[in-house]
Amino acid sequence: MGKTQATSAPGKFMNVPQSSAHTQPPIYKESSPLKSKLPALVWIGMSMMVVGTSPLLLVLWLSKDPNPNPVGPGILSFLTFWPGLGLVISGVMRWLRRDKLV
Repeated sequence: MGKTQATSAPGKFMNVPQSSAHTQPPIYKESSPLKSKLPALVWIGMSMMVVGTSPLLLVLWLSKDPNPNPVGPGILSFLTFWPGLGLVISGVMRWLRRDKLV
């Protein structure tokens, strides 16, 4: 199963468990203190707002047309910004209630 060749005796094999052959670094539960403190709803809402509004901002910023008409990115921005803001607000409220600040 996990036989490796010993360096002191070439040609001889010794049994080595697989777990000792590949050691993994220790896993820390508190790897990111900010991410562990904020609920997932806040992160999902913030990512929705960024992903939804970035195409509209890029079109408006990079457009050489003095009167751009970005209908598609505008609709995407509208449909993702407000639900994202709602998720951020509800996530912050849950975070405050969990820590009994409100």
